[in-house]
Order: sequence, then structure tokens, then C-alpha cells
Amino acid sequence: ADLLNSAVGVSGPDHLDIRLSPNVATLDAVVVDANNAPAQSVQVVLAPGHPNRRRWELYRADLTNSSGHVQLKEIEPGNYKVFAMDFLESGAWKDPDLIQRYEELGTRIQLGPGARDRVNIPIISTRR
Repeated sequence: ADLLNSAVGVSGPDHLDIRLSPNVATLDAVVVDANNAPAQSVQVVLAPGHPNRRRWELYRADLTNSSGHVQLKEIEPGNYKVFAMDFLESGAWKDPDLIQRYEELGTRIQLGPGARDRVNIPIISTRR
């Protein structure tokens, strides 16, 4: 049973085995602007797909460097969406309503065990 996504009852003389996997994924993202140029200091958010959207430990976020690159590490394998926001207040990506508002503009990605994927993503304008 997956203890992170469901409750598990343990009773009787049975024992409990807990297995941890080192097979986490890494995502290298390059954010590009409307002219396909690398975008610096852009907030990149990796959000888990449904039904894991409320599992905050699965989210990753960071700013792009001067070449538009960001690396997100130690990601649990699964389905995600990547968002590159042109302007966000610190920690605003933790608001589920914000992610929902831009849901259709996110880039879908599936990360397998031990994967090291690379993706180019466009900037989402949040200044309206």
C-alpha cells in the first residue's frame, strides 16, 4: 500500500516494512520568452498532477539563472505540470487557486524513476 496516498491499518503480530527508493528524478528547464530568448529571474514551479495536487512536499520551485536555466532536484517520479511565471510574490505558487488559474498554460511532463529530463518552457504572463 502507498502510505502517502492512503491510510493503512496495521493490526496483529504482523510487521511493517518500509521501502525507500533513491530513484528520484531531476528536471532541467530552460525558460524562453516570446522571441525564444532565455529568460532570466523567472519563477519556475513544478506542480504534481491530480490527485497529488495537495501534496506540498512534491512541489519544487526556483528562479532561472542568467541563461534561463533552472534545475529542480529530488523529484518523486510521476506526472507533473511545469509553470514559468513572469511575476510572482514569494511563496505565491503555494496557493492552489493560482495554479488552477493557469492550469491550461502549464507544460505536462512525466518523470520516471531516476530520470533526468530537459524541457523548454514558455513564460506565462501573470501581469494582467
